[in-house]
Amino acid sequence: MRSYLAAKHPHLVLAGLGVLSLLLLYFLVGIRMDNSIDVFFVQEDPNLQFYNEYRERFGTEEFFLVCFAKDDAFSPETMELVKKVSEGLLELDELQQVESLAKVYDIWKDAREEGGIEFDLETFRTDTLNSPFYVGLLVSETGEDSAIMAQLSPKGMADRPSVVEKVQEIVAR
Repeated sequence: MRSYLAAKHPHLVLAGLGVLSLLLLYFLVGIRMDNSIDVFFVQEDPNLQFYNEYRERFGTEEFFLVCFAKDDAFSPETMELVKKVSEGLLELDELQQVESLAKVYDIWKDAREEGGIEFDLETFRTDTLNSPFYVGLLVSETGEDSAIMAQLSPKGMADRPSVVEKVQEIVAR
């Protein structure tokens, strides 16, 4: 008949496993993940070189979206909400650029006013939904949902959790 340590001394085995787990947990705390794009490419890769040139020209590639799932992205109420949140985001030093449907509308409206062309939200809807620049980025194909795209500044990249809290406060207003 064989003797099994775990059956004869279960408390000793559990204590040993607990000590081993704590020891491994101590080392687990020091593990850091590097998910930067540089680790996925060989340094001479043309795709990485193109990406690095992009970053030099345009700055950070770090951005986030604030999405609005409404019945109509072009309703006066939704446009006003998007405008209010966009303006709040523009006040944050942690963001260097904010793009939204409300900002596009203001530019579009000003251009039409200067040209003496009539404007309304329905015409704006038609123009926007026919534009590949905005569909899929600032507005859904159906015109029901919209988004604000905000690009982080270096200060924002350094403290992302703080940015998230500030954005949540702005959206909750």
